[in-house]
Amino acid sequence: FAGPLYRFEVSLDKMINEDLSFNIVLRKKDECQTLADKINLFNSNLSSNLSTMTAMAAEIETQHEKLKEKYGTSDVLGNAVKANTRMKDILSGYKFKRA
Repeated sequence: FAGPLYRFEVSLDKMINEDLSFNIVLRKKDECQTLADKINLFNSNLSSNLSTMTAMAAEIETQHEKLKEKYGTSDVLGNAVKANTRMKDILSGYKFKRA
């Protein structure tokens, strides 16, 4: 049986590896329930924000395509696309609960 410290260690290792898709579950008699609840809330809030950012990056890409069709390409649009692509690359590395 894994104790709470082991569960926290495994959970933090997952977080370090960009996996936020889990909840820390402790036995009722285990200490540190409050800490587990706070980490779970943090992961939930961060997952929600990452999910929103992922949707926003997709919308930016859609709007860019519309602008490119209407006005052609430009350095400004190109730089925006590069920044958005970088953001999408960072976000794609995370495993999280999607909204």
